[in-house]
Amino acid sequence: MAAHNSKCILLMDEDAETLEKLQAALRREGFQVLIAADGQAGLRLARREHPDLIILDLLLAGVDGLQVCSQLRADEKTCHVPILLHTALSIPNRDADGRFALAPDQPVISIDAYMPKPTDLRRMVEMVWALVEPDRPFGGHVGETVLVIDDDAEQRPRIAKALRQYGYNLFTAHDVNTGLRLIQATQPDLILVNEQMPGSRTILSHARRAYCDPAIIAIIDRETEVSTALLEDVDDYLSQPVQPWRATLTVKTSLERLRAQRLNRELTNQLRQANRRLLETKQALQGQNKELQMTNERLRLLHTAKQTFANMVVHDLRTPLSAVMGALTLLQIDPTLDLNERQQETLDGALAAGQQLVRLTDTLLDLQRLEESQLPLSVEPVAANSLIEASLEQLAPLLEVQEVYAHTDLEDDLPPLRVDWVLAQRVIENLLDNAVKFTPPGGEIILRSRLENDVAPPARDYVVFSVQDTGPGIPDDQKQLILGRFGQMAFESSVAQPGFGLGLAFCKLATDAMGGHLWLNSELGRGSTFYVAFPTWGDQV
Repeated sequence: MAAHNSKCILLMDEDAETLEKLQAALRREGFQVLIAADGQAGLRLARREHPDLIILDLLLAGVDGLQVCSQLRADEKTCHVPILLHTALSIPNRDADGRFALAPDQPVISIDAYMPKPTDLRRMVEMVWALVEPDRPFGGHVGETVLVIDDDAEQRPRIAKALRQYGYNLFTAHDVNTGLRLIQATQPDLILVNEQMPGSRTILSHARRAYCDPAIIAIIDRETEVSTALLEDVDDYLSQPVQPWRATLTVKTSLERLRAQRLNRELTNQLRQANRRLLETKQALQGQNKELQMTNERLRLLHTAKQTFANMVVHDLRTPLSAVMGALTLLQIDPTLDLNERQQETLDGALAAGQQLVRLTDTLLDLQRLEESQLPLSVEPVAANSLIEASLEQLAPLLEVQEVYAHTDLEDDLPPLRVDWVLAQRVIENLLDNAVKFTPPGGEIILRSRLENDVAPPARDYVVFSVQDTGPGIPDDQKQLILGRFGQMAFESSVAQPGFGLGLAFCKLATDAMGGHLWLNSELGRGSTFYVAFPTWGDQV
């Protein structure tokens, strides 16, 4: 065993066998060795002990290897400690900055060296010395550890000499007691034991119990029949007298099988750990999903309560609003009143505002029913241009108060529409009301009607109405937003009047309910045009 040195190595790995093998190999070189089975414990040791080298795997419990590397590099106490990554994951070559990437588009990690699993002890120790003492020459034998237990004083050194030529870390014992002590001290990867020695079966049972299974080769007498029990206890056997070349070949073959077995165990263990983490993640996601479901249920109940409250408020508004509108109408038609021009304008403005409020309350109620598909439709043949005429008559006071001028460009001899007259008229009325809201005083609104058959597939006849304003226009990213409930444009405008964003949502739902289509064109600074297409009576929808 090498003399003790002052260098300290910190090992971080979840696999107990890997920790045990590396610890034994590094201690044989005289290193002080600290071990940690999870990332959090490793970080605490690194900050407290200031090791000369850290060897870690990416698969660590709690804080994984990527996070450990990141935290080590970010901490001024550990940022200069060399890091040797020892993992079964495939890592490409480092870049010019000494960083490794797990895969394309994955985070890079700042480390000093990388060695794949399964562990090659010789290469590992060579790399450790190169990292902690770059100028120190290394010439030791730190390959896999082989223990030869044989009481044949001539055969034992011949076998040992042949195996040393292949770089194995070799120990020999001439009796069972010495062999047992060396098994405990060196934890060999392979034991070559003379089965003819007294107490040799003790070697076999102790080796299996002492640590993770080594490979075992039994040396048997040529004349002795190999028993089934022996074959179950060992991995291979050699007949006496043992030829060195045959011993070397058998040892190499057994160690190759051992490497494959250890790799399989390691990958199985990593798969098991990954499955455990996936199960934990699944359970966490199920818990989060359950919490989201409870939150959604609470939101649904709150939404229902909000809708119920809004409907109650709207219903309660209708009675006093009807009284106010009735009083204003009586004042307007009372022949005994002699109102001056200013008083008449005030009364007209009050009536226009009251009518807007009536339309808002009706829209709220009908919007709720449309969303719940509970608004009954009375479909009948409707004269197309009558919708525009009725809407202009209804909004005449508002147009006058806002000083907005409405012009029409209506196509004659249009076929009747297949719509609910009241609902279709309110769609046109809401589009006109929206245009008035966004048109500055002195501006113009143009209402058009025309017959088309290519509005949407399959081809059928529609009457398309358009309402064009001279307002500020609508940004492209908000054209769909304003068709939703409570949708409002996000930019400030000195033209637009305050509103609740319900009129256009009502128009969209009502148009869809009658088999029609609603869309818009708009350009900032040049106004907007809303289009609504209703099917004609002659076409089935």
